[in-house]
Amino acid sequence: LRAFEADLGLVYNVQPAGDLTLLMQVEQRLCAVMADGHPLAAQVSVKMRDCVRFPLALPDPSLGGRAILDGFFARSSLQPNVVLESNSFEMLRNYVRGNDAISFQVQVGTPLARVQDGVTARAIEERAFPRQPLTLAQLKGRHLPQPAVRFLASLRDAL
Repeated sequence: LRAFEADLGLVYNVQPAGDLTLLMQVEQRLCAVMADGHPLAAQVSVKMRDCVRFPLALPDPSLGGRAILDGFFARSSLQPNVVLESNSFEMLRNYVRGNDAISFQVQVGTPLARVQDGVTARAIEERAFPRQPLTLAQLKGRHLPQPAVRFLASLRDAL
């Protein structure tokens, strides 16, 4: 947004900034993503102490969910075995599809309680993982072109 490369931004766990106008927020939970045959896939929800028994494929620090994960691990006695970091959710999903690793993604991007392309997700049931906002924002004072306005309306309806 700040580099004028995009008109709208959809960010999970956005940090407050005076130069952004928040257009909409929808609370989302962070979910554990795993292969549909994973031992934890049989559970309705998971705890982090169960997840860290397996290798972890984490979103990289540029993504909002990573700050939540890092904060949780810093406050807990759990020791994650991180085997992969990526800023691509598609890469993380492809990686966990083929082994017993677990990744994490925002609820809107995960197939909670159903299988999609060999991958499923489970809600993380921890008080330390409250729902965080998925925020649609634009640069303050920037006028949106008509296609962006129409996309904004569609996105509001979808979310």
